[in-house]
Amino acid sequence: MLTNEEVLRARETEMKKTLEIELHMVKTERDSLSKAQRECELKLKDLEMHRVKMDKDHVEAIERYKSDLQRNFSDQDFEIHRRKLQLEEDEARIRVDRDRIA
Repeated sequence: MLTNEEVLRARETEMKKTLEIELHMVKTERDSLSKAQRECELKLKDLEMHRVKMDKDHVEAIERYKSDLQRNFSDQDFEIHRRKLQLEEDEARIRVDRDRIA
């Protein structure tokens, strides 16, 4: 039969082993959480870089659209002006022909 001292030592040894296992589990969990935190920080940086790129692309697309719109407006304005001049020339030619006939 075990004496009280032996029982106490066995319990103490068992408790130490249990504490060591729990400490190891806590350290493992801490390391896992640290790794997850680093991964999250990297993902956030990646997302921020992606957002900045999308913002830049969006601004460039708007500027391109604005430039195209202004160019199209200028082209249309030029075409209208050209047609107007052509109509004026045609009207003048018709008047001259009409005056010559009359």
